[in-house]
Amino acid sequence: MSEYQYIHFLAIDKPLNDKQLAFMRRQSTRADITEWEFTNEYHFGDFHGDAKEMLRRGFDIHLYYANFGIRRLMIRLPKGLPCDRRTFNKFQVEGCIEWMADKKGKGGILDIEPDADAGTYDEIFYDASSLLHKIAPIRNALINGDLRPLYLAWLACNYDEESMEPPVPAGLGKLTRELKALAEFYELDNKILAAAAKRSPPLGKASNKGDTIKDWIAKQSPKELRILVAKFLIGDAAKTRAETLSRIRKKTGAVT
Repeated sequence: MSEYQYIHFLAIDKPLNDKQLAFMRRQSTRADITEWEFTNEYHFGDFHGDAKEMLRRGFDIHLYYANFGIRRLMIRLPKGLPCDRRTFNKFQVEGCIEWMADKKGKGGILDIEPDADAGTYDEIFYDASSLLHKIAPIRNALINGDLRPLYLAWLACNYDEESMEPPVPAGLGKLTRELKALAEFYELDNKILAAAAKRSPPLGKASNKGDTIKDWIAKQSPKELRILVAKFLIGDAAKTRAETLSRIRKKTGAVT
């Protein structure tokens, strides 16, 4: 089997500006680059761009797939982890699940790369170009406080049967399309997923999320709401949304 590598970046919150595009073009002379995507495939050679800096400078999620065992996801989270650091440490696997915090602010990059080599995965033919589009919505799930992506990542990285299992999040019995895509990407065994689902409480009603947000809004003063609306319309809407949802989670303890 010949060597194959696929590099993919997506911008989700907003398109890249001219300055950001200029930086991305310096990362590769062969890549297909638009204001929303960066893609490149290799049969010989490697990608030498700075993936972390590309996420810090405009892209929101990155996938690196190689048919000799590499399946890496890097996810830019502008307002930090979906949980407190103590909880995240229970999901963290050294060298496999890492949080790379920004030098300033609360944001950072969630890096997921199970320790694998050639033969770890069943390297059937993949339509690599569609992989990231299927998986990308997990970023929004994480921003909203959903810990299921972290749990699936832990399953993919957990080769030590004696390691302490992290908290089992609700909703593993009913995975969304993007969570199913994540599980398929890392070839998680259906029996393992079924066993985890048995210990996972069901998600609350879909209306609960909206009710939580509505209740929070009702408690804000008119002045605070005017400031918030101005941030959405004039400032960075995606950053404001992530920051606001984080505030609601800390205040209510709910998954938003």
